[in-house]
Amino acid sequence: MDYDEPIRIDDDRTVIPVSRATWRGRSVAVGIFTVTPTGTTWTPSPDSGRVAIIGVMTGLIAATLGSAAVYKQPPWPKLTLTEHR
Repeated sequence: MDYDEPIRIDDDRTVIPVSRATWRGRSVAVGIFTVTPTGTTWTPSPDSGRVAIIGVMTGLIAATLGSAAVYKQPPWPKLTLTEHR
């Protein structure tokens, strides 16, 4: 974890950005610490790439399960043709 330089917002608040290095050497934001006279709070930064992958995977799994259900038992009735004698 890398802690960047503190940023003073006003007389009562200071923000400290936190980041981490990836295996590619890039820096990714993890969140911020907000320091006030009453205490310190942590605010995480969402990873939008991970959220997007979870959404895509959920859609693919739902489509696969829906397709498998229709393939095994189609929603239309069974029609059979027989000869009338």
